[in-house]
Amino acid sequence: MAARALLIVDDEATIVESLRLLLAPWAESNQLEILCAGSATEAESVLARADAGVCILLSDVRMPGRSGTDLVMSVKAEHPEVICMLVTGMSEPQEMTKAIKAGVFSYILKPWDFDQLRRELDRALDLFLLRERDRTHRQRLEEELRWAAELQRALFAGRLPSVAAVQLSACYRPMPEFGCGGDYCDAIAHADGSVTLLVGDVAGHGVRAALVASFLKALVGSVINDTARTGSPSALGPLLGSLNERICSSLPDSLGMLVSLAAVTIDPARREMAVASAGHPPPLFLSGGGARFLHSDSLPLGAGKESSFTPSLHSLKDGDLVVPYADGLVEVRGSSIETGAARLIDVARTLPQGASFAGQLAERMMPAEGYTDDVTVLSARIGQPALTGAA
Repeated sequence: MAARALLIVDDEATIVESLRLLLAPWAESNQLEILCAGSATEAESVLARADAGVCILLSDVRMPGRSGTDLVMSVKAEHPEVICMLVTGMSEPQEMTKAIKAGVFSYILKPWDFDQLRRELDRALDLFLLRERDRTHRQRLEEELRWAAELQRALFAGRLPSVAAVQLSACYRPMPEFGCGGDYCDAIAHADGSVTLLVGDVAGHGVRAALVASFLKALVGSVINDTARTGSPSALGPLLGSLNERICSSLPDSLGMLVSLAAVTIDPARREMAVASAGHPPPLFLSGGGARFLHSDSLPLGAGKESSFTPSLHSLKDGDLVVPYADGLVEVRGSSIETGAARLIDVARTLPQGASFAGQLAERMMPAEGYTDDVTVLSARIGQPALTGAA
């Protein structure tokens, strides 16, 4: 760890030396080096050194050239982590006002009482150490979020499968401040020409939710290999049942993690579709100029091993479009989910149903103040040449 330092600034050398000697025992007991400067300019040169490690600035107010208050304003702009203290031989309301606006920690009148000065320095050092720990914690958290975001991009931002007579599009947008989130999406092509679309939402944000969402993707692959080698619509219920059982067995109850999931299996050869929802918003279905939500409700995954999932079955024709999505798409601060869902129908009807449909839908649905949750959309249009792509 780099050495920390107290920087004393005064244009009178005798005062600088007096303070240095007086504060030497305090500095030594707190493992601080004492640095000295005779002007604001000299102090800035000291602070600019990479190895200075200044954590507390103790400066006189009245100095030739720039005042101590001017120095504090400069330090707060260039070195915001430094705790600034001022000492002065007279009460100067104008300077005190400037100092307060500049963010000075303490303003001490001369002649100072040593015990009072030491108490103020103790408080200043405690504040610096508290902020330093906070910065370290934030940096660690940011690194973890970056790692989780890279993992999720690798898992969720790949190319969509090519499926005959089904045109797929996808959009995955985690919250910008986290870079990763609890949404999950996947499109799985089966050997018989069918495809299963999955959109899920893990409660919460950040690293924990992101890791569970990534775990869910691996779990889905394992379950499909074991239980759903074909994409028959009749296999969708058992698929969700197996997923639920694995989640209940794998995730400790102490995590309190529930996963909502919308699942759609499309068999383009038979023009059949199965839809199941485990505590998740129902997919939107556009067909023949009409629009409706495909309800098939069950409890979220992880709510209990005894949960069952019965999909609804639907016939398809060319031009039909199904859109599973996560609730962040329809959430608007101050509005109900119902209002957002109604707007989703209106917006979806106006968009061209091409390979970039999901991305365009997310753009058009975005509130003026931006999204307040992760946004994930998949879409599948029946009867178009197979195309790939993700928005």
